[in-house]
Amino acid sequence: MKFVFVLALICFASAKSVQPEPKYDHTLEESLKAFVDIIDLNKVLSILLEGLSSDEEVIQVIEFMQGPEFTNIVVTVQDMKEYQDTLLTLYNLGLDVYYYLNAIHEILGLPPIHHPDARNGSRTLIGFFEKLTAALPLDELRVIYEDKMKNDEVFIIAMETIGSKEFRRIGDVVMAMPEFTTIMNKLEEAGIDSKKLLEIIMDFFGW
Repeated sequence: MKFVFVLALICFASAKSVQPEPKYDHTLEESLKAFVDIIDLNKVLSILLEGLSSDEEVIQVIEFMQGPEFTNIVVTVQDMKEYQDTLLTLYNLGLDVYYYLNAIHEILGLPPIHHPDARNGSRTLIGFFEKLTAALPLDELRVIYEDKMKNDEVFIIAMETIGSKEFRRIGDVVMAMPEFTTIMNKLEEAGIDSKKLLEIIMDFFGW
């Protein structure tokens, strides 16, 4: 289900970004604001900061994400036409995904991604995700999600793009990469349930 993917987008939707030129009567960022308005962002941020500062398994995962294997996965994905097309679609719907992704990339030390025109597991880790989920008003968010899937053209296009077979191919390419296997093995060696983590990732993208 693509609902979980929406949760990731709304975590950033209240930040300041450069708004793309809208092609509809409202933007995707405005669509996501309905979700943001009912979330206690301070509580979610507090859980994130606590996990990043004191949860050893969360910290290990972040360290893996700063390693060469994960960086190579990111570079490979960024070069994929399917990924570039997906970002451009979301951008054209009125969400500056390049701004948000680059904010994350900067934190993790990953290479930036540019708009085309600019170029010329384990118990504590799973518990961390469970705490984040518990901090969200999921029932209310689902009601808004279902309503928008019926009545919000911009939102529907965005979710269809994320759920497309072209976007799914990005995941297939990543999981076939030796670097992905290396990361999963390292997580297991660190005592982190990589299968459960992969489940979370698959749910995240609605796969």
